[in-house]
Amino acid sequence: MTWLEGTIIFVVGFIVGLLVMRLIPQLSGKNHQLSEQLNDHIKAQESFKKDVDSYLASVNDAMQNIAKQATQAADESQQRFSELAAVQKEHKEFVPFFGAETASIMQQSRPVESLSKTLNEGQAEAIPRDYSDSKMGWFSAEDKK
Repeated sequence: MTWLEGTIIFVVGFIVGLLVMRLIPQLSGKNHQLSEQLNDHIKAQESFKKDVDSYLASVNDAMQNIAKQATQAADESQQRFSELAAVQKEHKEFVPFFGAETASIMQQSRPVESLSKTLNEGQAEAIPRDYSDSKMGWFSAEDKK
């Protein structure tokens, strides 16, 4: 090989090296841009995960509060029911919309009402039955007796 061929190969290699040096940063620039986009997406995904975790934690807290309130309501309902059962044992006929005093007054008025009903029924039985001659024949069985 002559010195001319060596020099030509050296110059060609030098030019190819310069071209490669110019092209590599452009290619790596695209890679760098893509890696930045990937890092941005990863950060966005992590922030979304944090947001979802905080939302689910708040929903969990709300559900626990609802469960506590439901338990308290059930306990209070059971307590009111036992109070009502105790009052009902005292009064045979207890109207739950009224208090114990009103229920006792209503209990005292019940015998008077039942007495007036028996008087009314007794008067109704004393009235003669004049409808045995009905055209409809409803009481024809009583006439045959």
